[in-house]
Amino acid sequence: MAENKVEGEALKKLVKRGKKQRLALAYSPGGREDDTVLIDKRKKPEVLGRLARKESAGNKVAFGNFILNGRILELTCERTLPALAKNLKKYLKSQKLMLNVVVMDADGNVLESDVDDLPDDPSWDVDEANDDDDGQDEAVAAAETQDDGEQAPDTSALAARLKAVQPAIVAAQGDAAAKLAKVMKMAVTQIKTAELIAADKTITALEAAVAKLGGQPAPAEPAPQPQTQTQTQTEVPDIRALAARAQALKGVIAGITGAAGDKLMTALQTAAQQIKAQNLDAAGEMLGKIEAAANRTMAAMKDAPEPVAEPSEDARKWAAAEARLQPAIDNLANQGRNDLDPLLASMAKARAHADGGAHDKAMAEAVVLAGLIKAAAAAPVAPEQAPDQTTGEPEATTAETTQQIDKTENVKQIASYIKSTKSWGAARAELEKGVSDLISTIDGASDGVEGLERVPTKSDVLMQFLNGIDGGLENTLDQLTKSTDPTRRDALTKTALDLVSSYETVLNSDFFKAVDNNGFTNISIRANALASLKEVNTALNA
Repeated sequence: MAENKVEGEALKKLVKRGKKQRLALAYSPGGREDDTVLIDKRKKPEVLGRLARKESAGNKVAFGNFILNGRILELTCERTLPALAKNLKKYLKSQKLMLNVVVMDADGNVLESDVDDLPDDPSWDVDEANDDDDGQDEAVAAAETQDDGEQAPDTSALAARLKAVQPAIVAAQGDAAAKLAKVMKMAVTQIKTAELIAADKTITALEAAVAKLGGQPAPAEPAPQPQTQTQTQTEVPDIRALAARAQALKGVIAGITGAAGDKLMTALQTAAQQIKAQNLDAAGEMLGKIEAAANRTMAAMKDAPEPVAEPSEDARKWAAAEARLQPAIDNLANQGRNDLDPLLASMAKARAHADGGAHDKAMAEAVVLAGLIKAAAAAPVAPEQAPDQTTGEPEATTAETTQQIDKTENVKQIASYIKSTKSWGAARAELEKGVSDLISTIDGASDGVEGLERVPTKSDVLMQFLNGIDGGLENTLDQLTKSTDPTRRDALTKTALDLVSSYETVLNSDFFKAVDNNGFTNISIRANALASLKEVNTALNA
């Protein structure tokens, strides 16, 4: 099977194999619909993920295994991305594949989904012959319909079970009614297209949902299966139906928190062991008890007040920092200080990080802001900022203050600041590119090496070492070139020197010392960055 990007009919052909077997899939968004999808039935998902990232125009990737349940692509992710279901569905649509997408974690919990009514596609139900499968697809198909002597569910039995839950679905109200009706329609389609295994799972989920609503007793017992050597003449529960009930219960219990959820999950694991050991009667009885207990717990949760999510440690730290920083800025403004733009910009940046949930980045910006506030508070109020005691108007104009500055020296200093700002900006960009190149080199060196399979999934953490080197110095130097107030320039100079010292501390850490001698590739980004900071320091102390 192809290892490279597939599109159009080739992609459709590979995706349709998900009807018969679970396949590895990797997806990397490239922007402007230039996404990359790789599918393989032999390679591991993480290997496909590395290949997809190399071939994609983007630098993010999700990977896992998928199967097709009717026209729903069920993707169990080992690594996921934000809005994965929506974006993957959109890309498949651009390739003429009209599918719904459900994204789950390794435990089967639904992380996100994009499911709606799809237009009919007669060609989708036509299985196309594949010349390169070496007969494996036929073996998989046979395994689907026969498992240790058990046959696929009978069509009439499935139809009878579906008919049994129909009254409760019709009687349902609100959003639940619409959702159940949509699932029921999907089950009807699956029966009509002979997707009996999928229909069995769908109907079992419907039975569990109806039982939860209280509109239907326990799910109807499936038709007796043909006798095997391990079965008695009495009716034995269908192992597939029990497994589907257990899977549906797992999703319900995932929404129950605390000790009650833990207890139910432990009981469900015991039932799963009974199913695996083929103790089907005991498993069925235990699942019934778990369903009843889950229904009672869910009903009690519905009547209970909505719990308030506990804020994270970083969120609590940011809230405390914001409560100190904002009054400090307000106090400076009340003193008649007008040049507070850097402080306001820093506060806005921190709040933007916090609003996006990145409270760690908000705290990093708060450190920068605290330095700006400290420097501003230590500086005397500039003449043009001091309020007149009678009129409230400034006592001196900006022009009068500017006349006190030696113009020749000011021009030289500004030129020096501009030069060092450009030098540092280039060095910081080189730092980011160097670390990014190092990650790619490490990933490439570990690709396919036994024992290093998980390295690419961890290498992105190296970018976090750049968090301590942000754009604060460039912003401060830019303000310094524009300011004509000597007091303000002194405060900005001190802030810039503090940032230079902070960045040098980061660059002298063990990590960056190891970067220039990493053993994977020859780079000297640390040495170049330190040289640039030295140039900035010289300009500031001139």
